[in-house]
Parts: sequence; C-alpha cells; structure tokens
Amino acid sequence: MAISRAATEAFHQYRQGPGGAASLYYVALPRQLVEQLELGIDGVETQPTTVVDIAPQKALKIQALRTYRSQEDAQELAHLFEAMPEARYEYFHRVYPPAADGAVTDGFWP
Repeated sequence: MAISRAATEAFHQYRQGPGGAASLYYVALPRQLVEQLELGIDGVETQPTTVVDIAPQKALKIQALRTYRSQEDAQELAHLFEAMPEARYEYFHRVYPPAADGAVTDGFWP
C-alpha cells in the first residue's frame, strides 16, 4: 500500500508540471473473478474501466513473467495465465482522470 500511495503521489506531482496531461491506471480484476480466485482485494481494484485483449501476446507475457524467477507474485500470475485458457484479458481501473460511471473501454488510447 505504501508503494501505491507513493506512486500515486508522484503521478500527481508530475501532472502539475509541464507534461500535465497524463492518465493513471491501477491494475484491476472483475469482482466475479476476485471472488472465484478468493483474492483479498476490493474497491476500485474490482471495478475495471479498461479491458485489454492480450491473446495475441499471451505466450510472450507468460515467458516474460517467468524471467522474474525470484518474484513469487510474477510466478503465480504466469501460472494463472497458463492454467486458465480463458484468461486472455487484462483489466485496469482508470483513476485519473476518472472514467465515466459504468464506462468500459477496450484500450488506453481512443
């Protein structure tokens, strides 16, 4: 949580500078999937506003995750992608600027 707060604060500091226009996303999962996997997350992390189809890059993503051998969470995520063929999407919640209520997009750019 401390890292998340620090990253969010850094984002807002950056936003005040000359670059200004930026978006902030958190990784998210649909509530149904959170419950199915018995994960202890809630709040905006269970309210995706952006869904990205990663099917064309899924094998490469798993390979990349496997290179982080010492990171247990990366290995668990790689296993999840391998064990669930239907896991072809990644989910994000746009924190800033806030997404319209109920709006879900299929990518980061219009």
